[in-house]
Formats: sequence, C-alpha cells, structure tokens
Amino acid sequence: MQVEEQEALQAKITKLEKRLKTAETQCQATTKEIWQMEVELERARERAEEAEQLAVRLEQELAEARQAPDTEEAEARLVQLQTRLDEARLNLQLLEEEKETSDEARRIAEESLLAAEESLTRLRAELEESVEQLRQAMEEAEQAREAGREAQAGLEELRRQLEQAQSALEQLRAGEVEAEQLRAELEAARHIELQLRESLGAGGDETARLRAELDRARQDQSEIDRLRESLEAFRQESHNQASEQNRLLNQIQELQEELEASRVRANTTASGSLTEMARLQDNLQLHQEKAGLLQQRLDQLQQRFDLSEEKATLYQAKAQEAESRLQEIQSRGGAAEGEVRALKDRLERMESRVRDADRIFETSEQTMREAEAKQQESWQRVRDAEMRANQALVENKKLADKLAEHEKRAQESDRETQRLAFQDPLTGLPNINLISQYLEFTVKQCVRYRRVAALLVIDIDRFKVFNEAMGFKAGDELLAKVAERLQQAIRETDSLGRKGEDEFIILLSELNVGDHNHPEARRKAINQHVEVVANRVMQMMGPPFTVQGQKFYLHVSIGIAICPDDGETPQQLLENGDTAMYHVKETGRNRHQFYTSDLRQRQEKRLSLDTQMRSALERGEFEVRYHPIVSLAKGKGTLVGVEALLRWNHRIDGTVGPDYFLSAAEESGMIIPIGQWVLNQTCTQMREWLSYGLRIFASINLSKRQLLQADLVECISRELSQNGIPPEVLYVEIAEGFNTYNPDMMDQVINRLGNAGIRVAIDDFGVGYSNLSKINLAYTRVLKIDRSIIEGCPTDRQSSTVCIAAINLASSLGLLSLAEGVENANQVKFLAKYGCALAQGYYFSEPIPPNEITNIHRSKKTWKI
Repeated sequence: MQVEEQEALQAKITKLEKRLKTAETQCQATTKEIWQMEVELERARERAEEAEQLAVRLEQELAEARQAPDTEEAEARLVQLQTRLDEARLNLQLLEEEKETSDEARRIAEESLLAAEESLTRLRAELEESVEQLRQAMEEAEQAREAGREAQAGLEELRRQLEQAQSALEQLRAGEVEAEQLRAELEAARHIELQLRESLGAGGDETARLRAELDRARQDQSEIDRLRESLEAFRQESHNQASEQNRLLNQIQELQEELEASRVRANTTASGSLTEMARLQDNLQLHQEKAGLLQQRLDQLQQRFDLSEEKATLYQAKAQEAESRLQEIQSRGGAAEGEVRALKDRLERMESRVRDADRIFETSEQTMREAEAKQQESWQRVRDAEMRANQALVENKKLADKLAEHEKRAQESDRETQRLAFQDPLTGLPNINLISQYLEFTVKQCVRYRRVAALLVIDIDRFKVFNEAMGFKAGDELLAKVAERLQQAIRETDSLGRKGEDEFIILLSELNVGDHNHPEARRKAINQHVEVVANRVMQMMGPPFTVQGQKFYLHVSIGIAICPDDGETPQQLLENGDTAMYHVKETGRNRHQFYTSDLRQRQEKRLSLDTQMRSALERGEFEVRYHPIVSLAKGKGTLVGVEALLRWNHRIDGTVGPDYFLSAAEESGMIIPIGQWVLNQTCTQMREWLSYGLRIFASINLSKRQLLQADLVECISRELSQNGIPPEVLYVEIAEGFNTYNPDMMDQVINRLGNAGIRVAIDDFGVGYSNLSKINLAYTRVLKIDRSIIEGCPTDRQSSTVCIAAINLASSLGLLSLAEGVENANQVKFLAKYGCALAQGYYFSEPIPPNEITNIHRSKKTWKI
C-alpha cells in the first residue's frame, strides 16, 4: 500500500513538473511573441521612417511645385503631390498610432511576462518547497519504515525470547504439573492433615473429647481429692461419730446400767421412781434411734466412700488411658505436622518457582507489549509520513489550482488594468492617461502643422462642500450626471475626459478659425470659437441636478489654454488651464477665463496663501475686531450689539480684511478651523463683557461651507455652554443668496440653530435672488439691509424706495431691520425717520478692538440722531 502511495505521489509530482514545463514553454512562447512584436515594431518604425521621409520628400516636391510657374500641368502635379502628401501624412499618423499601440501592447506584454515570470518563479519556489516537503515526508516515511524494520527485528527478537519464554513456560507448565502433583500431594498431605486433624478432631474432636474427659477426669480427680478430703473429713467425722457412738453407747450402757440401777431402785422404790423410769426409758429409746440413724448414715457414707473409691479408680484408669492416647495422638500429630511442614516447604518452593516463572512471563509479555507499542508507533509514524505526503500532494494540487487561478486573475487583471489605465471607472470617460495621449498627439500636430487646439479645464464649484454634506455616494452620482451633460455639450470630434475628483477636461482638437494674418485677429477668432463651447457647457449646468431626491444647483469654473500659444507641451497646457481655472474660482466662480501670463503669478500667490493661513492660525496672527451695532430708537443712538469681524495681521502686507483670504480659505477648507477660532474668541470676549455688566448681543458670519458642517450646532452650543453665555445673545448671519443653493438644507440648518436657542440674521438683503417665502422665519430676528442700498439713501430715489420697502417688510414680518454701511448723518436721519431699528457703519465707529467696546460701555457713550 505504501509503495502504491509513493508511486501515486511520484506520479503527481511528475504531473506538476510537466505543468511547470508547460508554463515555462508558455513563458518562452510569450517571450517569443514579445520578440516578434519587437521585430514588427522595428519594422513599423522603419515603415514610419520611410513614410516620414516620403512625406518630407513630398513636402519638398510640393514646395518646389509651388515655386514653379503656374501651369495646368504644374497645378495638376501640385494637386497630386498634395494628395500624396495628405495620404503620406495620414499613413504616418496611422503608423505613429500603430507604433504607440504596439509600444503600449509590448509594454503590457512585458508587464504580463514579468508578472508571469514572477508567478512562475513563485510557482517553482512553491513546487520546490512542496518537493522538499515531499522528500522530507518520504525521508520521514523511510525513517519510520527503518524504525518499523528495527521494531520488526526487535519484535522477532522478542518473539524468539517469547519462544524461549514459552519453552520456559512449558517447563514451568511441566513444573506446574509437578507442582500440581505436589499440590495433589500437598492436598493429600492436607487431607492427611485434615484426617489427622479430624482424628485429632477425633484428633480434634476425640482429642478435645479426651481432653474434655481428661479435664472431667481431672475434675473428677479433684472431686475425688475433694471426696477424699470429704472422706477423710467423713472418716474423721465417722471417727468422731464413732467416738460419739461409743460415747452414746457408753451413755446407753451407763443408762442401761442406770436403768438397771433404777430397776433395782425401782424394785426398791417402785412407786416413786416409775415416772423417772419412764423418762429414762424414753431417753434410752431416743438414744437408740439416734444411734440407729447414725449407723445408717455411717453405712451410707461407707457406701459412698466405697463408690467414690471405685469411681476414682475408674477415673484414674480412664485418665491414664486418655493420657496414653493423647501422648500417642500427639506423637502421631507431631509426625504428621513434620510431614505437613515438609510438604509446605516443598509447596512454597514450587510456588516460588511458579511466581518466578510468572514474573518471567509477565516480563516477556511486557516486553512484547512494548515492542508492539513501538511497532504501532512506527506504523503511526509511517501513517503520519504518508499523511504528510498526501498533504503535500494536496498542497501541490492547491498550488497548481492557485497557479491556474492566478494566471486567470492575471489575465483578467491585465484586461482590467488596460481598461482602467485609460478609462475612468465612475463616469466611463477617458481618464487623464488617455486624455494625455490625445493631448500629446494633438500638440504634436499643432506644432508640426501649425494647427490650433484648445484645452478646457472644468471644475465644479463647491463640490467639496457638497461631498462633505451629502456623502461620497451622492457625490459620485452627481459626478456621473455632470459627465452626461458635458458629453451633450461638445461635438463628436471633441474629446471629454475626467482629470480628477471634480475636474473634467475638454480637448477641442479641430478649430477652424480661418486665415488671419494678424495675430490679434487670429487670437480673437480662436477665443470666440472656444467661448461658444464654454458658454454651451455653462448653459448645460444651469438646470438643477436631482440627487437622492433633492435638487441642487451647480456652477462650474472653466480655465482655457490655447495650443500652441499657451503651451507647446501637454504639461504646460494642463498647468496653464489649471491656473486660469483657479483664477476664476478666486474671482467669483461660475464663468470662464483664458490663460494669460500674469495668472501664473497669481496662482503661485494663492498656493502660498494656503500655507500662510495655516501658519498664521498657529502663530496667532488673526484678530477679531467688533463693529458696533446701534439702536436708533428714542432719538439717540445707543450700543446694543456688535458684529465680529476677522482681521489678519500679515507679516508682509500688514492688517488685511477677509476679502484678502476668505475665498482661498473656503476653497481649501481652512474656513472651518478659522471659523471655530472666531467663535471661541467671540464667546470668550462676551463672557468677559458679561462680567463687567455689559449685556449686548454679538453676531458672527457663517460661510456656506460652515453651514454645511455636520457638527456646526454642537460646536456653537458647546462654546456657549463652556463660557456660560445665554444662546439668545448670539446671532449667526447667513447671506440671503445661500438660500438659492439648497433651500431644504438651509431650512434644516436654521431649524437646528433655532432649536438650540441661537437666532439668525439675514445678511446682504436686497442684492440676492432668494425668495423670502422659502426662508424659515420662525427663528429669524434681524433683516440686514445691504450697504449697496444704504449708499444711495436718501439722495437716490430708487435706493430710498427699496430701503423703505425693506424696513416695512421687516416690520411686517416681526423682524428687526438693520442698515449696513451707514456713513453720514443724513443717512441716520433718513433711517430713523422711516423706522429702521438698528444701524452700523463708519458714521458710528469702525471695527474696533474689544477694549474700546468696553470703554464705550463705561463712558455710556451715545450718538446723535
């Protein structure tokens, strides 16, 4: 089984080697194809050189033909040469395109070959590693087999030892037979012993009985001794009784003698001694009875004594017999016990031999088990090695599949790379790489053949604000719709591509501007032709875009660079188009701009301005000044509020206003940290004023980007809370024109501000295009009339009428009217006359530092109306 598996492993390795050779062959074939492509490319280059030489020759012939006299033959030849020249130029262009395509294909093929070679090298390394693993696995298997053979030899040795042990076991078994015989003899001895014990039971029981009898005999002996003692005592008593009997006999004799004497006396004195005689006779009879009883008792004692003598003699005989039998039994038991001890000793020796044989057998069995365990371990190692070999085969199979998958993915990646290398995945438009190739070809054509082309760099205004507010998904949807409209705005001969995040490029490669000898007239014709396309693009951007169910109005900024006037390389055209586009953004957006040489300096200044603003915020070069807001009620002007205005103490340009840097800050995103700093400074200053007893309101300006900040309300509420300032004393100014951008979003922002207790002021009223019906007035408190309207009051009738209408509108809506840019007393009187509530301007004060606001409060300063 192991040989078959090894053969299978070897076959699989051979198959992998064949696949590796096939892959190497394919790589060689690819290399050969690349070489063939290089050969064909070299031929194409030669053909291109020949075509270029032909074109040069034809141009020379054409130039010579033009210099020749005007004849019909010369004219025909000129037309023929022109036709041949056009064909040569077309062939040359096609050859150049074919060469570029071949170069790109060769580059892609070389990259694919390099990737394939890397994959092949990686596959070889993995295959070598797999072969090495397989070799190690086979070595481990061989080692395991060697260990198995060693274990087999050890097993054979153990088997031989086992056979020896079995022969020894047979001997032991023979010894066991002998032991069995000995055990039988022992059993017989034990049986004899049992019999002896039984005989001792007759040897036990009989001996016990004899012993009991002996004990009884001994007790009888003791009884005999006691009886003997009793007999001696009885004898003594009998002797005493005999003495008593003798005494009684003597008394009887004495009584008889006395009786006889009495009889004699009776005879002598018969009448007087009859009673005494009777008494004596009674006593004699009593003594006689007593003597008879004593005699009976004496006879009984004699009988008992005789019986005890006989019984003692019998007991003594039985005791002697029992002692003799006991001695005999003890002698027989001693002999039997000797035999039993001898048999026990022999049995113990046999049992010791049996135990030794059992130990040897157990040791042999343990050795056999260990050998079998080693053999099992060896087989397990063999199985593990085979399993690792199988795993190596599986890994090789996986590597082969992985190689195939990698090759497939490499092919797909090559196709996708080729597609992504020249196509934008979001819009499907050509990307900057392909547009750059078009642009490079167009620039060469323009330089070589004195043609004219134009590059339009288009940037979506405030797209970053939209993207941050609505999310990247909505931003992608908007970009796709913008691409569709741009595609509709250009001709089929023009090229449209996507340059970057929110930038697009339009290449106008065929501009027919006619023959203009004067450069200014030529440039004017070019600009007019390009302006037609730029205006059409801006018109296409006019209608609102619907994204995620909401309508948005977008504008674009367009920078235009003309080739070859504004650049003779693709890089110069792109840079100059960017410069013109950024100038549009700085100067108001939503228009187009042709590149001029002075725009480059402005662009460099704008780029440096971003860095300067970051440094200024870190070094504390910004400053907040406060423009007083005055109440016009009660016939005098009193301070009721301030507007926070930002100033920059520039190290070179001195103190500059927000017009100098605000648009750049909003474009770069610096407006967010700068606005947060202004809010912090204003709240800190208001806290200080409240501590002085100065309770006025303050207003801060918010840009469009700040209004779309997700955490705007939270930031403002946090600053108010940290400084202990009531929300109703802070106003945020929102320009009237912001409402045209996204009314729904502006309404949401105003609602959130109002719910937080923060009030809103409508700034620059009268110059925008918003509809007040779409502005949320629930949280609006102030309507600021723009300075352009106040400027003409009261001398300009139209301005005065608009101002009065604005004041009345604010009053009817329940809002406070605030006039901006009040410069003279006539304006103040006019505003007070028609009921304007608040005013601010240089008539009252210029924007001043916070300590001067404190001085106005302390001095209780008022202004004359």
